[in-house]
Parts: sequence; C-alpha cells; structure tokens
Amino acid sequence: IADVDASSYLNVFPNPSDGIIFLKMNIPMDKVNISVSNLVGQIVYSKSENSGTQDISLDLSHLNKGFYFLEVTAGNKKMIGRILLQ
Repeated sequence: IADVDASSYLNVFPNPSDGIIFLKMNIPMDKVNISVSNLVGQIVYSKSENSGTQDISLDLSHLNKGFYFLEVTAGNKKMIGRILLQ
C-alpha cells in the first residue's frame, strides 16, 4: 500500500467541524476503509464502504473536541489527514 498526498485524492470538509465530516474521493475504488484515531494512536471510529461511493459522510459528534488523524485506504492507496472537532 502506497502512502499518497491526501490533498490530491481526498477532500475533507468542513474542517474544523462540529462532528459531521464529509469525504469526497477523487479516485475510483471498490472498497474504502476509514479509521479515525486520537493523538495517542487509539482508533476511535472506523467504517468500511463497499459500494464504490465517492462521497462519504462520517458522524464523529460523539467524540471529544480536539485533533484526530483520519486514515483512508482505497485500493493500493493510503491517505492520512488531520481533522479538528470543535
């Protein structure tokens, strides 16, 4: 799996957010695995999409305010970004 520049393939908005995050994927894929981890590396949210959908919503409103890492794996690409919940 190759790490790629997330900004080329993934748009995350709004960021910062109050808990509802939208992902817009700019690559074709059959399956997407999404995980959100806190700053100490604990996975606090995960989701898999099998439909090939390029627009995905995440409800992270149950998480505490602060910074989190978003990891999206699609095919042989892995994208990592940072999100802020306010």
